[in-house]
Amino acid sequence: FELPVDGDPQNTRWVLHGANSDYMLGRFDGTTFTPDTPILKGHRGNAFYAAQTFSDLPAGRRVQIGWGRVPMPGMPFNQQMFFPCELSLRSTPAGPRLAWQPVRELAALRGRHHRLPPGALAPGENPLAALRLREFELVTEIEVGAATAVGFTLRGVPVVYDVRRQELTAEKCTAPVPLEDGRLRLHLLADRRSLEIFADHGRAYLPLK
Repeated sequence: FELPVDGDPQNTRWVLHGANSDYMLGRFDGTTFTPDTPILKGHRGNAFYAAQTFSDLPAGRRVQIGWGRVPMPGMPFNQQMFFPCELSLRSTPAGPRLAWQPVRELAALRGRHHRLPPGALAPGENPLAALRLREFELVTEIEVGAATAVGFTLRGVPVVYDVRRQELTAEKCTAPVPLEDGRLRLHLLADRRSLEIFADHGRAYLPLK
């Protein structure tokens, strides 16, 4: 499929996408695909496979939904689909790269809202301790300052950002996530049996079981 780079319809690339979500970018003349890149790493999670995209959506959107290889003990079915994501190409110092973002329609699922005011955190402090949530969406921006690591433990899963390495790790899965103006921005979606993490404007995507 074809995507504009940074939303510019005059600057596009074609995406050749594998079942494991690794991909190549290049040019396609209707017959021949000519790659501009080697094979690039797609998602960084542990449960995402065989994703499909919807064609001919309004406004040229390219929406992808992936198979979540997530065990479902005690249920009359097995595994799931992950949340649909809109795909885009974003400029990086290494060239255009694929990015994933949860589709905006998911906002219709939101119920109660909790907003925490800005403030400094002491080591070990947990401003979310009073919340008892099962399915939730978390959007956060953290100014790391002099911290060596920051993160969350969500339903027993540590989500940890190593400031020196500029790497995000969860469930033994790691993704490079550069800071932006000294800040870490994360968007997390927790379903009943899965966790999806988006960082670096969607350049880092970790779908987890």
